[in-house]
Amino acid sequence: TLSWASTGSVSCSSSGGYSGWAQSSRPISGSAIITSNPSYSTSQFIITCTNSAGISVSSSVNIYVSTPQPSATITSPNGGESWKVGESHNITWISAYLPSNLASITIGLQGFNGGSFPASVNVISSSISPGQLSYSWTIPATIGSSGNPITSLGSNFKIFIYYVNSSGFQFGADDESN
Repeated sequence: TLSWASTGSVSCSSSGGYSGWAQSSRPISGSAIITSNPSYSTSQFIITCTNSAGISVSSSVNIYVSTPQPSATITSPNGGESWKVGESHNITWISAYLPSNLASITIGLQGFNGGSFPASVNVISSSISPGQLSYSWTIPATIGSSGNPITSLGSNFKIFIYYVNSSGFQFGADDESN
């Protein structure tokens, strides 16, 4: 809420801000509820009050609106699972602040071979619908385009998820344990 009060004024007006704020006539004291507008990152709201002698005084306030970044969090697996070849498991995730131009979701598997650097990255699926929040995966005996045995990736894995928008931009998350 944006509030103002003026002593000795006969009229006030407002300018700046965004649609709905600018008015040629405002009460000399009042308030207005300001809702965020994601089209603007910063807005300056100005109130100008004039006394009976025609002298005007203005006051302004800048309102900063931060746009949240898209995010994704894998909820399963979440660490400590032991998945075996032939078993089916759901990979699940939650997401927030997704852009409207999402094209697809890609899920992959990263093997670490006991080290801290990835030994390989393998796509599980790259054609998941943007609104989907789970994927049922049957653990294959081989993975990747070369058909390597899944056991060759080592015993430490991370599942990752990437959202791809129509411009090719990617963002995502991986499960926090291996």
